Amino acid sequence: MNALNPYAAANAMTQAIQPRLKCTATTVEEWKAWRRSFRRALVSNLGKNPPSVPLDPEITETVDGGDHIRQRVLFNTTPFDTVPAYLLIAGKHMMDAPMADVAVQALYQGLLTTVVSLTLFGRAVAILGASSGAAFGALVPAMAALLAIPLLGEFPSHADWIGIAAISIGVYLASGGPLPDRLRGSGR
Repeated sequence: MNALNPYAAANAMTQAIQPRLKCTATTVEEWKAWRRSFRRALVSNLGKNPPSVPLDPEITETVDGGDHIRQRVLFNTTPFDTVPAYLLIAGKHMMDAPMADVAVQALYQGLLTTVVSLTLFGRAVAILGASSGAAFGALVPAMAALLAIPLLGEFPSHADWIGIAAISIGVYLASGGPLPDRLRGSGR
């Protein structure tokens, strides 16, 4: 093993680990039994649940932004801790938008960015592996800029096109795309 290659070292460490709860089921019944034992071990390792407490939400700040309202809400998580949350109410003029625009936005955010994108991302990770598949997350700004052309009629500026090209090349290289022969280096 090359000591200077962190990927080889990490791969060797991963190969040396033998999972205690590895699933070797070959039937549905064996899988169900394994799942029960896995859940028991998981709950045992997580420890006891913290005590239940009433949330007791309290609005501590309200800011009127003209077309929206922002509120800071504190709520209890344990008997001794509170956590802040921020609530954005896009209230005053939301219903002034045409329903077609609201429907397109709901379809885009509700279906494309959740169901479709997560399904495709999971498939990419399964095909390419975790490190190569994760590189595709960097394409989000580039894809948003490209989708703005047909959806909004907005064209990227020259600087945007340079950024889109740089991101695309970086993702291609990070995901293990082959280099042309002239760029690979011939060992000269």
